[in-house]
Order: sequence, then structure tokens, then C-alpha cells
Amino acid sequence: MKPTTASQCARLLAHFKKGGTITSFEAYKRFKITQLSARITDLEMRGAVIARAWETNNGKRYVRYSMGVKA
Repeated sequence: MKPTTASQCARLLAHFKKGGTITSFEAYKRFKITQLSARITDLEMRGAVIARAWETNNGKRYVRYSMGVKA
């Protein structure tokens, strides 16, 4: 994993552990992450459980990610 990717994953994980949620737009605005779904996959491959919730705003659908709970 590249240092930039590892850094982005670390920031996302810290955000989730504080109870935060995030969308692709918010990830870019807050952390300058352009490939949020790839970073989510990286976190999941490292054992993190990430929940997804579909939302709609002004006719646009998007996913809001948060820290999930293992079943």
C-alpha cells in the first residue's frame, strides 16, 4: 500500500472510530480523498467492518459509510 493510501485509510479509520460517517463528497471536501470506495475496500481487507446506507437528496442517490458491527 502506498504511503498516501495508508495515510488516507488511517484518517478514515480514525474518523469512523469517533462515530463519524462519510460520503464520497464529504471525503473529498474533508480529506481530499477521491477514491473513497477503494479506501473502504482497503479498510475491509484489513479487517474493518464498514456499514453502507443508501441516501437520496434532490433525486441523487449516494452511499453513506460508517463503522459497522461484526455479526
